[in-house]
Amino acid sequence: MKSFDLIDDLARLIESEWAPGAKASVTVAEDPAHALDLLSAGRAGGCALVLFYLSDSPDGEEFAEDTRLDAQLRIGIVQQPGLKLRDGKSAPPVLRVVDSFRAWMSGQDLDGLLDSSLAYKGMTHIPSGAGSALHGYALTYGAIYAYDTEE
Repeated sequence: MKSFDLIDDLARLIESEWAPGAKASVTVAEDPAHALDLLSAGRAGGCALVLFYLSDSPDGEEFAEDTRLDAQLRIGIVQQPGLKLRDGKSAPPVLRVVDSFRAWMSGQDLDGLLDSSLAYKGMTHIPSGAGSALHGYALTYGAIYAYDTEE
């Protein structure tokens, strides 16, 4: 499996299953800096989820040919406060959106959908480039997978 396949597969699942009900856009960022740019841009009238590959490290080095990685994936969720949705209702506070997403993710059976296992690793605020925080949170998921050695 390639790292971009892992994040793209997860984004497709979120976009098709969770995002429509939350009126959320789902985007895959090229790298953490691109993710911050996307999250900072915001999206009027709904929330935005941005997925990105944060880091990885070897998962067990018993053999030189072992290609298993312990990857850290981040899903940033932002929503500007006080925005109105298209139906005129106020957008729910971002923490409610995060809670809804986290509950949905915990109920997903990802066997067969991803060539990896996912484990929730925590949540943090999202700092902006200027040092302040954005209106949202970043959820971290750990993924164990074996990377492809062929291009």
